Amino acid sequence: MRKWKQMLSLFLSIALIVTLAPLQPAKAASLYFQFTDFSTIESSPTIVNTNTVNLRGSFADVSPNSITFKVERLVNGSVVASSNGALTPSIIGNTFLFAGVQLYDGLNKITVMGTSTGTSGSVVEGTSYVTYGNVPVITSVQLGNGTALLEGQPVIVTNANTSFTVKASNATDVLINGVAMFNGGAGTFVMSSLTMQAGLNYLTIVSKNGDKSFTLERQVVYFPANTATPFNVVASPSNTLLDGNPVIAQISANTISGKILFKTPTTTIADPTVTLELYNEAGVLENTLTTTVTKESTSTDFTQFSFQSTGTFSTGTNGKYTLYVKSTPYNGLTANFPMPFTVRNASTPYITAIKQYYEITPTSPAIDSAVTAGAQTNFVDNSSVSQLPLWLAIDAGQFDLGAGGTATLTAKVNGAAVNSSTFDYSIYRTADSKQRVFKINALPQGDIELTFKVSNAFGNDTVTRKFTYNPISSIQVTNTFNGAIYYDDAPLLALKGKLLNFKLPADKPTLTYTLNGVTTTFAAGYVTDSTGEFEIPLTANSLVYGSNVIELAGRANGVSVATTFTIYRFSDKRPQVTKIIPVPFTTSPKTNPAGQRYDSDTDKRFVAGTTANAYTTTLRQADLLFNVTNLANLIINVDGQLYTTASVDSATGVMTIDDNKLFFEPTTNITGRFYSLRLFGVELPVTGSKSITVISQVGTESVSQTITITRELPAYEILSPKLPEEAVINQNFINVSILAEGADRVVIGKVDMNKSAVDDIFRYEQKGLKAGTNKIKFTVYRGSEKLNGEFSVNYAADNSIGAQYKTVITKAGKASAFKNELVLNFPKNTFLRPANQTPGSDVKTIDMFDSQQILFGIADRTDGRTLKFYNPVGKYTSSTPIVAQDGTILDIPTNDNAVARLRPNSHFGFASNLFWLDAGYVSGFINTEYTFTQGQHPYLEGQEFYQRTLDKWLETTNYGSITIKYDSQIRNTVANTLSIWRYYDGKWTNIGGKVNTGSKTITAPINGFGYYVVMQMRYSYSDMIGHAYARNSLELMFSRGVMNPKSNNEFGVYDNISRGEFAQLLVKMFQIPLDYNPNDMTFDDVVPILGISELWDYRYIETAVRKGIIRGKGPRQFLPNEALTREEAAVMIARAANLVKDGKEDQVKDRAALQKSFTDASSMDGYALSSILAVVKAKFLEGLPNTTSGTGKATYRFDPKANLNRADASIIAERVMRKNKLL
Repeated sequence: MRKWKQMLSLFLSIALIVTLAPLQPAKAASLYFQFTDFSTIESSPTIVNTNTVNLRGSFADVSPNSITFKVERLVNGSVVASSNGALTPSIIGNTFLFAGVQLYDGLNKITVMGTSTGTSGSVVEGTSYVTYGNVPVITSVQLGNGTALLEGQPVIVTNANTSFTVKASNATDVLINGVAMFNGGAGTFVMSSLTMQAGLNYLTIVSKNGDKSFTLERQVVYFPANTATPFNVVASPSNTLLDGNPVIAQISANTISGKILFKTPTTTIADPTVTLELYNEAGVLENTLTTTVTKESTSTDFTQFSFQSTGTFSTGTNGKYTLYVKSTPYNGLTANFPMPFTVRNASTPYITAIKQYYEITPTSPAIDSAVTAGAQTNFVDNSSVSQLPLWLAIDAGQFDLGAGGTATLTAKVNGAAVNSSTFDYSIYRTADSKQRVFKINALPQGDIELTFKVSNAFGNDTVTRKFTYNPISSIQVTNTFNGAIYYDDAPLLALKGKLLNFKLPADKPTLTYTLNGVTTTFAAGYVTDSTGEFEIPLTANSLVYGSNVIELAGRANGVSVATTFTIYRFSDKRPQVTKIIPVPFTTSPKTNPAGQRYDSDTDKRFVAGTTANAYTTTLRQADLLFNVTNLANLIINVDGQLYTTASVDSATGVMTIDDNKLFFEPTTNITGRFYSLRLFGVELPVTGSKSITVISQVGTESVSQTITITRELPAYEILSPKLPEEAVINQNFINVSILAEGADRVVIGKVDMNKSAVDDIFRYEQKGLKAGTNKIKFTVYRGSEKLNGEFSVNYAADNSIGAQYKTVITKAGKASAFKNELVLNFPKNTFLRPANQTPGSDVKTIDMFDSQQILFGIADRTDGRTLKFYNPVGKYTSSTPIVAQDGTILDIPTNDNAVARLRPNSHFGFASNLFWLDAGYVSGFINTEYTFTQGQHPYLEGQEFYQRTLDKWLETTNYGSITIKYDSQIRNTVANTLSIWRYYDGKWTNIGGKVNTGSKTITAPINGFGYYVVMQMRYSYSDMIGHAYARNSLELMFSRGVMNPKSNNEFGVYDNISRGEFAQLLVKMFQIPLDYNPNDMTFDDVVPILGISELWDYRYIETAVRKGIIRGKGPRQFLPNEALTREEAAVMIARAANLVKDGKEDQVKDRAALQKSFTDASSMDGYALSSILAVVKAKFLEGLPNTTSGTGKATYRFDPKANLNRADASIIAERVMRKNKLL
């Protein structure tokens, strides 16, 4: 029988070929079609780097209506894939344009076809060839402000945290110095903040796409506004760059040249002189060079000079040196910029970089064999690693493994040495066999510190890298996918994939393979230990007909992971129609995201009848989901009338549909002739039935299924709350939405609900729900008809993530939520007003409001979500016709940007729930009409907290207080490490607070909204911990946000405190609201620019002078960076604490009183006497003991002219704040 069928098929094929012979493409195709952009020679194709192109050309003697095209992928001259174009050409005259033609990777043969207008009417064609490389080429690198970064041309920036935008159309990942950028879609990658070091910064930008990569180098110069900054400092003739702490060879008799940046003066002043000083490792000055200086360019932000030394310098053979670039004052800045570098002789090894390798190709599977990398980046500190193996290579100078060199690697996790059971690596070599490459196979989770060391007979060098390892383990399947279909003539004979972050071979015994409920352990040989790749053999009969559920599972480093998917087996290729499933219609799937469409009728909106394929519903529209296979034509009839059709190209399997009625679901498999379709937006009658028949046809054979849907007119339908899903809620309000077709009004209690202008949906927010069950009654009115209804919701009132609470600030000035876990207190007559967009400056508006409800929420501390799914009451689809989405439950996905923004600052961690506070905002003007927008959850679409502008906030007219309960398990001994933080305007701000250990609460000032949370200082700084007497005060001031660290590496406890920092310290100590105007500053040398200093901020200095705490040291001069003396500190403290009254001092009397206590009272300035007397009496400052001999009575001095250091300032701050009950 089989042989007879084969003979019949052969005869039919021959007959078809004979029948169709006149329609074969004519030869001499180039006479009919010419191409504008593409080559017609296969061996010299046009090269493009985008997967869509516009196909342009001209034609002659061809019917315009017949022109079409096809694209074929060629490999070694053979067609391995093809697709017929479904695009309609734009015909103008005798030219054609197909816009957006999709290409395959590699060589594409594009054939344009049409019917000749000659007498033969034959099909004619023209062919062109295009190669799509799919290389992730970087086409643009820009700063966040749009400034282009070009090769070899450093760009100057004035912000330490610089943002970048990279365009790489075919890239899946882009990294800058090893840090991944955010993929913004459409080939655009964004990095919001990359920290720059003062001077020249080197950027390595790598784009990747599968096994392809592309690398660029760019340079950025960071110019801090208060630091004269040199860059591109080069020693010649050795052409050695001294920027970036390099390791270099010995220098002999070289001159030095470079560039230096200063602030641009407002008037013409003399150019600075530049001097170069070279110091050795012992701090001894070895050489001083004078230079010639030339002004090169000027902008509003900076002036650039070049300098060239007039003499030469030399170094020793080994050692560390620092070249100081110094200058005379220029516009208030004096250069004293250190440029360290290390000199190594021709024999001593040194490490120049640690490289991370990607797309590794080993020359041999053996350990210690050579490897090559498809791409590499610098592996820097603070990287984040989530996947092993991690390939790291040492880039070392004067080092050769083949010449006796050795390289070692050790690891620590969370500061402790790692044992061999959790840390494992293999060793390899670079392609030249000189450098060491480590393949790290296993790491413990946590903060990792790797130490790399290279050694030879002449010396050694060591570097460390610190990063966080958070493993993301998974089992990936690479040769099939969920929903794949296999036929008996081409069965699936193996499952192939890769194990990510498994420790092999140790984890192999945990691996299992489950097929249709039968579990077996991976057999020996399934897994390749070196790569993690696996292959599970199957036979032709391993799969059953129909669906096959497969699960691959195992334990990766003790963590259970699994991958589950379903594939299908069919025995033949007869046309089929699967069971038709009705689901609710939302909107056109052409514009609606997949996550907002129904894939099943989970809400039982279609009730199955007693007969097959019969359903009843109250909905007005429906989608029908069904699968068809092995067909040539699809026919759909509605109530016996033709509704739509589709056809399948027998050669390619491409189905042509009417996309205004049909939509391909993701499980469609054209190669397998399996089509998953959605017939969307089928209108149902007001009442009555509608029948839909789906026919799958090939040749004379066809199959069909019919579904009948009967619509009943509901009296009403409660869309929100959606029951039973929202029967229990965790908020004291509910958005009620009721669909009542033909109703005139719907009333809840005595309040009319708001009727939509576009449909029969009525909406109302029911506030003031009580804990427990709330029964809500409503009445529907249709003409004279009156219908009562009710529903119940249970308000859980649980203080957990997702809890929300709405209330107003009472006339007494109080608002609380979550069982007093959060309490606000304000003075009486406190109102709300539009937020001041420059907080602390003069308020420009007098608009004030009351009765505006405040939304409180408990948010997820990881990403800030107070809601993770919601019922979108009042939201409509964007397509036409618009459809209400009330009654659907939509997910609110997390956002990586939000996660990054809400991560606590270093040294701190969360110590309470994360609270969201929002009073909404107001639009409009007092002379027109205000529009109030209620407080919303932080992930509201279009108003997400991380992109919400300052005009979309309200604030209170008076400062009040916020009290938050912190973790009750935190011991009282560490209460000093707690503080309240606020996230607002894109950043966390430490607002301090006063701790009550009895109630486990902390209270701080407040006048606005956003996120609030209690944080705990988890660790401080080495110089804090080691301080002899001020550690507790230092840590208290740091944890409360009163004092800032000097840098990321040290707090600066031994540094003298500056006048600017002490002024800021006093404003923070006394919790004085900011009062400043950047356009009306008191002091000329306090520039209204944020970030000039890590230790002071112009806003606090301006506030201090306006409040009478400080005075200048000259007309309009404050000297904020000058060290503060003890008597100056006494004056400022006395003023801030109102300890003295100007004009009533008696210097003679005060000096006499001080001489009784201090031996150096005569050296005190007269203006400071009363202040010193007051602060000593208040015990804020104390005297210092004099050195005495014998048994004489102890005496004390005040040291009025001595500088006050930061450690002593912290002690003073604590004393003042405790006495004023601010701690």
